[in-house]
Amino acid sequence: MKKYILFLLFNVAFANAQDTPYEYKNSVIAELFGNSYGFVSINYERVLYSAVKKPDIATLRVAARVGIGFGDRVSDSISSYNFPVEFTAMYGRTNNIEASMGITPCIGKEVTDTTRYPAVHFNRLENVVFLRLGYRYWENGGLIFRVAPMLQFPSQLHWKPELTMGLSVGYNFY
Repeated sequence: MKKYILFLLFNVAFANAQDTPYEYKNSVIAELFGNSYGFVSINYERVLYSAVKKPDIATLRVAARVGIGFGDRVSDSISSYNFPVEFTAMYGRTNNIEASMGITPCIGKEVTDTTRYPAVHFNRLENVVFLRLGYRYWENGGLIFRVAPMLQFPSQLHWKPELTMGLSVGYNFY
């Protein structure tokens, strides 16, 4: 009986001493002025691949993200709804460098924005392709913070690039 109790105590004491990496793979993120091509978007992100060998070393992660956003498409307050889709590669542990690309379909009212010179015609459905390179703070099971400059290529501007900045805050979980 003493051997059995010692065996149980030994196993309980060292059960968490294994080198089994864990990672929170799901995230909910709010973003301002980012890939939604509007004011704000709410996004769900899932890590599809993680090269984690040990929790305390830098690693490569690949994630996919989808969301819904809204904002005023032109200066006379015509609203649009957008649906960003993004693929991201990030490298690091807590402080990460990330690169991503994606597309954002935008749905709104067909209108011509005469506040721009030359005037820009917006169709009911527009697409924006974007590239991002930036910084992400990733706390496993906690806070996500991201800031990144982006190049956006909107279809209504004949794919002419625009430089913008995205700011994201979120939380990751299992």
